[in-house]
Amino acid sequence: YQSRHGLAARIGFAPKLEDADTKGVGWQAVLNYRWHFSPKLKNFFVGPYLRYNYVYGSGMAEESNYDFNVHEVNLGLNGGYRWVSKIGINVVLAVGYGYSISKENLMPTNPVIESAFSAFKNANNTNSAFLDAPYFGEFSIGYAF
Repeated sequence: YQSRHGLAARIGFAPKLEDADTKGVGWQAVLNYRWHFSPKLKNFFVGPYLRYNYVYGSGMAEESNYDFNVHEVNLGLNGGYRWVSKIGINVVLAVGYGYSISKENLMPTNPVIESAFSAFKNANNTNSAFLDAPYFGEFSIGYAF
């Protein structure tokens, strides 16, 4: 029974989140618990995940410069498949969905800056999983030990 439990941890980095007038950098930490349907190395799994995102940067809205930072926590469920070769090469494909809670700090703030920051978030929602992203996706290659 114990060989059916797994724990995965990852760190992510997005050095270039941007739109026309706003630029940011994102960091991410993910922790997954996995319960495997079989004790074999090649098998399906399900479990919860916890993800923390931190994005910071600066931008310009009309004539006003502004800075921002965003803290976001996602909690959800995921499932996938793990394949491990005889020499320990590990390949994982997983998908999931969760609930997001975030706190945005804009300095200074006014309606024009809020609109510019909203455009930045919308531009980066389609290009990355760093802002307001309850979806979980993983394709990873590594070594199992």
